[in-house]
Amino acid sequence: MPRGPRLDAPGLVHHIRARGIEGRKIFIDDRDRGDFVHRLASVCADEQAFLYAWSLMPNHFHLTLRTGTTPLSTVMRRLMTGFATYFNRRHKRQGHLFQNRFWSTVIDTETYLLALIRYIHRNPLVSKLVKTIESLAKYPWTGHSALMGMIARQWQDTDEILGRFARQAGEARRKLVTFMSDHNAARKDARFFKGGGLIRSVGGVEQLQRLPKSERWMHDERVLGDGQFVESILEMADRQTPLKKYTDTQRQQKFDLIQSRVCQRLKLATHAVEIGCRRWEIVCARRILVYLAVQYLGLTGKHLSERLNVSQATIARDVVAGKLEISKIGLSVEELCE
Repeated sequence: MPRGPRLDAPGLVHHIRARGIEGRKIFIDDRDRGDFVHRLASVCADEQAFLYAWSLMPNHFHLTLRTGTTPLSTVMRRLMTGFATYFNRRHKRQGHLFQNRFWSTVIDTETYLLALIRYIHRNPLVSKLVKTIESLAKYPWTGHSALMGMIARQWQDTDEILGRFARQAGEARRKLVTFMSDHNAARKDARFFKGGGLIRSVGGVEQLQRLPKSERWMHDERVLGDGQFVESILEMADRQTPLKKYTDTQRQQKFDLIQSRVCQRLKLATHAVEIGCRRWEIVCARRILVYLAVQYLGLTGKHLSERLNVSQATIARDVVAGKLEISKIGLSVEELCE
């Protein structure tokens, strides 16, 4: 059964895979791998994408990437087309390098992100390209070396991952090593991430259909998360609203109006969302404002980062969280934006 249209929206986290045509190698030597990594760094910086994990294998690669305002297809087209052109020229070949289009699965980060990091970064260990967890920390062709502080990768978002283990980098890395060394848990990870979404997590479509109706989850092979997460992502994808054409002045006036309405509904001072405070009401208001600013006004992550005094990584996360906050609180998008 063919996959449906690719799911994408600003701020979503994707598990991305691409394989060489007919299973052929796409990386012959370290020069090829180095070129790909250089392009990956450049694309992430230019397109405001946040990379959490990556692994280069002889005939395929894995990425875990959170998109900014640039669509995932644009990010990947730039990366893969540029590398394929380089590879064909260097190795004097013609034709397609990659097999079909890349595969992507939207990930529920709260449930699956760390397990996905482990699955991707352990690929060289499972394939016996490296022998131990200790040697994996020094291996240059996955993001684990950057997480362990062995190789500097300024373009890889290590803080997001290490921060899930501990506040201090040293303690976080010790816990990361323990997490990565759990071979039994790592073997279980594979059933979630080898090519599918929630269906695989319950043992396939037939197993899903055997569940009582009260226990069935909404499911889609393009999404890995529970039923509520799947439903929210599909709704977000269905409601991608064409951007209205505003002048820069009109766009700024509209943003100020939306900011005022959001803060008023949450009983906050209008400029409370600009102070970087972590109070729940302020964080919630900022998430809603960011979602609306990106989806309805087309403002960039850089612009919002400067306006709201938070990092671009925070802005990217807020785009997804904002959609969920609107649903939880029961606000009407129309009354906030029109």
